[in-house]
Parts: sequence; structure tokens; C-alpha cells
Amino acid sequence: MGPCFPRRSMQIAVQDVLDRDRVVLVPPLARTLVTPATGMVPRRLVVTARVGDDRVVLDFHARTAARIANPSETSLRPFSVHETLGPCRVEAVIGGRLLAFETGGIVEFAGGAHD
Repeated sequence: MGPCFPRRSMQIAVQDVLDRDRVVLVPPLARTLVTPATGMVPRRLVVTARVGDDRVVLDFHARTAARIANPSETSLRPFSVHETLGPCRVEAVIGGRLLAFETGGIVEFAGGAHD
């Protein structure tokens, strides 16, 4: 059985950015890596998908974030992962059945520390 929503049926939208003061650099020793300023972290992420009559919408609002700086094995520049926390709403119609819920969410953004 393949995925319910193939990648080509998905759309991703990003709105606004999280205030950089709300992004904490961890671990504390990361400052010794000469880590550049944090890149932009999306404040809102909306993922939608539709196949036939089936659809799903995930709406995530970042409230805070931690930037985890890791030393790179191939470069002097560290690699960053941003872990964001915030409320998330999911609404879907699958096989004619409605599913909707709200929960706390965690979304991870990965990339170079210079991004």
C-alpha cells in the first residue's frame, strides 16, 4: 500500500517568521563553534493535500524554537536543526469521514547554520 497523499498532491505554505529572540541556541557551548546568526524560522506552516475527494490540512503555529548547532564532519561550519513548538490543528476528510483535532505540535527544520 502506497502513501495516501503522494508528494505531488501536497502544497506547503509558510507565513511570517518567528522573532529571532524566541529562538534559543543550544547547547550553550555552541557559541564556541562561531555559529552565525540564526536563519529565519517560519512562524506558521500550512501543509495541504488532496487526492480525489480526500483532503487533509495541517496548520502549525510556532510559538518558540530551539536551534541545535552540531559540529560538521565535513566543514568548519556547524549544521543546524531548528525544533519548533506550538499549537497544531489537523482537519481531514478521508473516505467521506471527517477527522479534526487540535494538539501541541513539534516541527523540525534542518539546514546549514549559515542558512
